[in-house]
Amino acid sequence: MEDIRNLSFDRDAKIKTDFIYETGDSLKDDSIVIATSQDVTSIIAANKRAANAIDKHQRYGVVALTTYAELKSSIADWLNRDDLTSAVPDFISLAEAEFQRSIRHRYMIKRSQATIDSRFSATPGDWMQSVQLILETDPIEPLTYVTNEYLNSLRASSSATGRPRFYTHVGTEIEVFPAPDNTSTGYTAELVYYAKVPVLSDSNTTNWLLDLAPDIYLYGALLQSAPYLRDDERIGVWGSLYQKKVEDMHVSDQRTRGQTSVQMRTRALQ
Repeated sequence: MEDIRNLSFDRDAKIKTDFIYETGDSLKDDSIVIATSQDVTSIIAANKRAANAIDKHQRYGVVALTTYAELKSSIADWLNRDDLTSAVPDFISLAEAEFQRSIRHRYMIKRSQATIDSRFSATPGDWMQSVQLILETDPIEPLTYVTNEYLNSLRASSSATGRPRFYTHVGTEIEVFPAPDNTSTGYTAELVYYAKVPVLSDSNTTNWLLDLAPDIYLYGALLQSAPYLRDDERIGVWGSLYQKKVEDMHVSDQRTRGQTSVQMRTRALQ
């Protein structure tokens, strides 16, 4: 004979603890058992849904993502939400805004020549972050980057003009010190900088990032749909995949450049 009495029950985790008294043929054969059990039906169901969300697409890899149109179609397929199809271009645009903040890759490095004939000079339209500013004198002379505060202190101590030696950024402009002494012809300079990732559109159907890492574009855009997908297990999966793909790309880029370490979302450059 068995007498079962419940000791506790966790409604959130669905874990219960029972006191079980079993009687045998004699008193010495009686036994007491404290049993803990859990109803895992909902957990298994959630895991299956998450697994299905991965397997449906990752089983075959990310394929046929070479154009803007193919990317939009794939995102809509992964979302499987007809009401969000019209928002897919917005998800891509938001992902691209995140790319500009977090991705730094050698494919983004560009060079631009300019004439420095005044204290301030404009940066290129696709400029995002400077790497180096070089005066093309004989010999060439790299300018030293300094903070706004330091350059202001230099100007406060001297108003002399001459060959620029220092530079900083004021908004999207470059400020040099000392101000050029040759304002008629100026100084020829080369700016090495990180350019923005070219945004995709119906007229600009591809770019280097979509060609190199279409999965970053896919997972990055899918993540932007999160406000519309409350409590959707796929969001965590997409987030993990996005972070891994971006980190993998950065690691590969650093190895190609001959560097041994990488840190995502670095802001170290000027």
